[in-house]
This record gives sequence, structure tokens and C-alpha cells, in this order.
Amino acid sequence: MEKDFFTLSENGAYQILEKALWPEGAICPRCKEKAHLLSCRLVYQCPKCGRQFSLKSQSIMRKSHLSPKIWLSAMFLVCQDGGINAVKLSKLLHISYKASWLLLQKLRSLMRLTTRHHTKSLRKLVKTFFFLSGIKRRQRKNFSPMQVVEIDADDTPSKLHIHLVDDVSHHWISDFFGKFFRHTSVEKRTPWLSHLNDGLKNLLEDVYHYGCRKHMQRYLDEFCFRFNIEGVSSRLEELLRRLGKRRQLLPWKKLVTEPLILPIWGFSFSFSQNISCACQIEN
Repeated sequence: MEKDFFTLSENGAYQILEKALWPEGAICPRCKEKAHLLSCRLVYQCPKCGRQFSLKSQSIMRKSHLSPKIWLSAMFLVCQDGGINAVKLSKLLHISYKASWLLLQKLRSLMRLTTRHHTKSLRKLVKTFFFLSGIKRRQRKNFSPMQVVEIDADDTPSKLHIHLVDDVSHHWISDFFGKFFRHTSVEKRTPWLSHLNDGLKNLLEDVYHYGCRKHMQRYLDEFCFRFNIEGVSSRLEELLRRLGKRRQLLPWKKLVTEPLILPIWGFSFSFSQNISCACQIEN
């Protein structure tokens, strides 16, 4: 799927997104019948209930003024190994910085969903906690976020999930493992951890220049997404597969008011503290 998306026509981009959203043809969201396209308006109409809907309205592109070609090009660029920031993306796609920034945040919400999909039961996976540095104190404001990594028994990780926490103390860690795990603590050298930390710091410093501090979790989700899935084509296919997840819609007002510490998914239990972090490495 690695092609020059900059020379792709609007119709070609539309067809790629349409195929990703409806592999077997457009489906009416109301009655689940196959709909036909009104080509003059790029709107689909259900022959049974008469409902009309568009490609954008049934995907994460809902209420976006950007064209399908811009969305597809942005997906391709954000899946590159080095990543891309909103300033550079806005110049490449000839859109405003605000539109570029919001577009990237919406794509990161799909990446977060993909990371969640790869997550299995914490009871089976969590073995050890590691604390990673990387967030400067002056950027923490009133929070004390820390990265926490959970690793399985093997030395080489294949899946990575990182979340920020409000605060983690020795008492909390002891209480956590005491309640949910029967393993004792073990001191272990992990050579790959320093490389992981360096890669994360390089992304935050060199690509985003720590401009991501207000929405740090979403940038960590992007790092994990790129770590978990190898190759631009595979990453792009994964994003296209999640295109129809409208629950991941991220309106501007919601995004600018969200807290630094996002809720952690995968926990069916609660803590006395406001814990919202865990990074999980599964093999």
C-alpha cells in the first residue's frame, strides 16, 4: 500500500477509504441494508428506509472539512518511522496548523484504540514495573506523571503499552502486587529498556520538541503504535481498519479540556488513588 499519496486523485483516495470502511459495499447505519451511491453528491442512500449518509459521517472524519485525500495522506505520513509534527504536516498538505494539529490528534485516538486491542488481561501479563524518565519537572504543572512499563517473563518485548500515572509510591506498588499477583519482586537487568527510553525521548524532543506536554498520553500512544506494528503499510492498514470507530471522535472542545492523565483502559477494578498509567509489554 506504500504509494505516492500526494499524486493520488481525490477519487482514488475516496475509493481507498470507502473500501476500508465498507469492504463489501456501503451499509445503512439504521437498517443494515446495502446502500447505493448518489454520485452527484457523494452521498449514499438506503433503498429500504431512505436514509442518506456520507463516508465522513460514518467514520472518524465526521464533521471534518478536510478532503478524503488529505486524511489519507496524513495517515500515510504519521505512519512513517520518524513521525511528523503538526507544523510540518500543515506545510506538506497546505492546511492550517490548527486543522493539522486536530487531524493528528484524531489519528492518535485511533492508535490508542489499536493499542487497547492488543492488550490482554493484566492478570496474565504483568510481571515487573519499570520507571522511565523523560518528562521535565517544569512541564508537569500540578501533576507528577511517570511512565510505567509492564513486562512479561521474556527479555525481549514484542508489544508495548504506556500510560501516565498521577503518582506511584512504594506502598501503592506493594498493595497492587499483593492484591492481584503472587509473584515476588526481582531485580533484573534489561538492556532493551535504555533503548526504549532513548527512542521515546527522541520522539518527544526531536520531533515534537516537548510541545506535546499538554496531551502527553496521546503522544505515548503514537510511540507504542509505531513500536507494536512494523512497517508503514501495516500501520496504515491498521488505521484504515479502525476508520469507522466513531466512538473515537475527538471534538476540539473535548480535546483542549481533557486532563493530562487519561483514564486507563483494561482495569476492571479501582484504586484509592487517581491512577491512570501503565505501560505494558507483552510477548
